[in-house]
Amino acid sequence: MLLKQLYNFHSRLKIRAKITIPFVVTFIVLWLLGTSLLGYYFSLKLRQEQTENLEELTLLVAERFERELYQLRQTARLLATKDLLNIAVANEHVAALRQEVLPLAAILQDDWIGIVNRDREFLLDLRQPDLHNEMLFSEAAVQEVISGADISTLMTGQSQNLSLLIGTAPVKDNSGIVGGVILGRQLNGGLLSEFSARLDVELVALSSYAVVGHSFDEVTAADLETLKTNTSDTITIGQNRYFQVSLPLEGISGEQITILVLRNRSIYEASLTTIRLAVGILALIGVGTAIGVGYWIGERIAHPIRGLAEAASQVSQGGNFGVRVAVMSQDELGMLARSLNQLIEWSGYYTNALESAAQTLEQRVKERTQDLEAAVQELQHTQLQLIQSEKMSSLGQMVAGIAHEINNPVAFIQGNSFHLQKYFEDFCQLLQQYQETYEPTSAITQTIDNIDLPFLLEDTQKVIHSIEMGSKRVKDIVLALRNFSRLDESAIKEVDIHEGLESTLLILHHRLNPNIEVIKNYGELPPVRCYPAQLNQVFTNIITNAADAMDEFKSEVKKLTITTRAIEDEKIQVSCRDTGPGIPQKNQQKIFDPFFTTKTVGKGTGLGLGICYQIIQKHTGKIEVISEVGQGAEFVVTLPTQVLPTA
Repeated sequence: MLLKQLYNFHSRLKIRAKITIPFVVTFIVLWLLGTSLLGYYFSLKLRQEQTENLEELTLLVAERFERELYQLRQTARLLATKDLLNIAVANEHVAALRQEVLPLAAILQDDWIGIVNRDREFLLDLRQPDLHNEMLFSEAAVQEVISGADISTLMTGQSQNLSLLIGTAPVKDNSGIVGGVILGRQLNGGLLSEFSARLDVELVALSSYAVVGHSFDEVTAADLETLKTNTSDTITIGQNRYFQVSLPLEGISGEQITILVLRNRSIYEASLTTIRLAVGILALIGVGTAIGVGYWIGERIAHPIRGLAEAASQVSQGGNFGVRVAVMSQDELGMLARSLNQLIEWSGYYTNALESAAQTLEQRVKERTQDLEAAVQELQHTQLQLIQSEKMSSLGQMVAGIAHEINNPVAFIQGNSFHLQKYFEDFCQLLQQYQETYEPTSAITQTIDNIDLPFLLEDTQKVIHSIEMGSKRVKDIVLALRNFSRLDESAIKEVDIHEGLESTLLILHHRLNPNIEVIKNYGELPPVRCYPAQLNQVFTNIITNAADAMDEFKSEVKKLTITTRAIEDEKIQVSCRDTGPGIPQKNQQKIFDPFFTTKTVGKGTGLGLGICYQIIQKHTGKIEVISEVGQGAEFVVTLPTQVLPTA
């Protein structure tokens, strides 16, 4: 209803008003929006400056705490290096300790001085009067100092509202560590006031249960409760509002103290008020200017446009493209009149052309769409073939290099291990004959005992055997690599599928063991005429995907079951079943599409199963997936044994 009333009101307006009102309203809205954004921007910048300034102050507070901890540690080191103190601690002479430390206590002005012996017992415990009833002992700190470490850290007392900054240093003599020195300064209002005096901030120390200390001159119990519970970046204490930043401190035993750094918002709020006042004045100036300029522009434009509108109305309503507008001037309105005449002429021409083209456009669009889809499919197929060819070429070069570089030293090791075994047996026989023929001297007997000759002979035999087994293992791995890629065979060959599976599992041994149990249910299979390296690539992709799925699903039981069997019509089947999360039904129709993947970015390209599908199609076989969500997935590959692969 309201929109209809506005429409009726607008329709009754003269052209000047129709031009002026939208211009003025739009200008005012944009101006107010711009000034509001400008005010918001400066407010945001002001808030950001305050926040950055407070963060810088927080860093300075953190540096003050670090310097205080460093000073405590350095003082503890100096105290621990005094010779008389070292002697007194080593002899556990308490009177001598007091005589040595008491004069220093007034100078150090620390709240707590503790000296322990190597048995972690306090020989001297000097503290300020307000700490007399506190249980001051940190097992972790004492353990560190007795272990020889000089540290500085945070320690809490028996009371929940007591925390100390401590520094330690070990006391040593010629025999080693004989004890340790612990210096502590109470984290209270006095210390916080020292830190905050030059930084124009207020500091509050909070534990999990209470306010440990603060630098305020006056504060109520309600304000203290607010300090404990407030979690925002601003807080009100008394009549003042503050920005707030937290600085966490942690002790060696996990003690947690939070230092709140507070800065008064008065300067910020005064600046914010100034910004708002300036923005308001600017907004009023803009509104007044928009009304005056809008009225003037509307009058200047409306008068000549009315004539053009009347002529255009005749053309549009009558549909007579022969109508022309009279050009009365050479200014922009004259240009508009000429342009309108040309537009009328072009409109008539293009209207006829569009009517003719519309009759054939739909058919042409369908034809181009079909051509484009065919081109995209051909491009994807070609891309998969190029990727597959490049991967197989790279694999062949890599394995050829590995086989060439490894076979030579392995052959050398295997060849010489045989002779080494023979020489060692001859040496042992000769040594036995010497032992049977000659009575050894005392020196020889002593040498035999020193080198443990029986063990030496036995262990040498084992070492030679280990060399033989290791070289055989390397040779088997190289053979598996060659079998996996079939570098020494022609492109098409009759092969044993089980041999390809074993080579693949050997290559992926590091990926499967020890987390995944591989179960082999091999049946009797005839030889298969195929591209061996490409089939090995299919097995690799399927087994790798199964291992990734089980790892991501975090299956409690990780099993990979590989089953082979011969079926009718001279075909074989190879199935790989995992205990992963399974594949949803909606994805089973798309997993063989190029570039489709459910893995995270950087872990999958979506090309693996697409290449597998192309390879199986090339062998006139088929690949299927059987899966339910939560029940794992099974990939079944069916291949003919006698039909030649397609090109």
